Amino acid sequence: QRRVTWGVNGSATVVEAMWCRAVVLVGLFALVNGQLIRPLVSLNTEEGSKLLLDSVRADYLNLTIHFATQINGAYCTIASSAMVLNAMALPAPVDEDHVPWTYWNQKNVFNDDNRKVNNETVVSMQGQALGDLGRFLAVFPNVTTKVYYASDSSIKEFRQVVVDVLRSRGDYLLVNYLRSSLGQIGSGHVSPIAAFNEREDSMLILDVARYKYPPVWVSVPDLFASVNTGDSSVSKSRGYLVATYATGYVRGIGPPAAMSDAGVVASVVFAIVSLAMIVAAAWWYRASKKSQMTLKFSPLPQEKAVASIDDKV
Repeated sequence: QRRVTWGVNGSATVVEAMWCRAVVLVGLFALVNGQLIRPLVSLNTEEGSKLLLDSVRADYLNLTIHFATQINGAYCTIASSAMVLNAMALPAPVDEDHVPWTYWNQKNVFNDDNRKVNNETVVSMQGQALGDLGRFLAVFPNVTTKVYYASDSSIKEFRQVVVDVLRSRGDYLLVNYLRSSLGQIGSGHVSPIAAFNEREDSMLILDVARYKYPPVWVSVPDLFASVNTGDSSVSKSRGYLVATYATGYVRGIGPPAAMSDAGVVASVVFAIVSLAMIVAAAWWYRASKKSQMTLKFSPLPQEKAVASIDDKV
């Protein structure tokens, strides 16, 4: 067969060249369209829906209600943190984009304490390692975190920890995995786990890069293999993290949301205005009743005149 130049100082047959070009084109198509290259099961399919119905999913509703999309390519841990804090119903500061309502977002999740771990600039430039994420979340009141590194764990422990979290109340699990190990485009990533299907031995990842991939079901062996990969930024393996909100409330109801300063002022003003309206209404009612009594019992001028004449007669 005729050979053609291919690559740097190399050659290949026409058939080989065409095959390589086809592979490249398929890869580019997958990159542009964000398709799932490996047999990951998207949640918005019939199979994905069936897996959800037959799963352990105590965290699913609380997480999906607050499902967030990371605001930049490095904020997967920040978006996941905001989701978890909202799911916990942890009292939040005012959402500056929706004053005076309180809600955790990817801006106000930073505070003076966790900026000592990683500030906005650092996370935006280089992301956030799993250990830093644990310390970042642990600064919040009543929140505790436990980090598991895959190199020190096992697939059996991983599966059991996920099942325990998804069956309990008040805790959530974030997983740090290597996208390319699952056939996805990208490198290290963090997202919450929302459900576990025991029959298929699969876990549901709520991918916070929603513009890129949908929530997907991943087999436990595949997911643990992607977790048990090296993170060059910290010279450790990737892993998973359990965040717990220890307040003793019944999850799904949660403690009341914290009221902002603006909310307190508005409440006080509302109370004062309401009280003034009540006092004014009471005064008006009393005055109108008194006026009616005066009209009812006071003699008219004509009656007074007649009475005066009668007295003279």
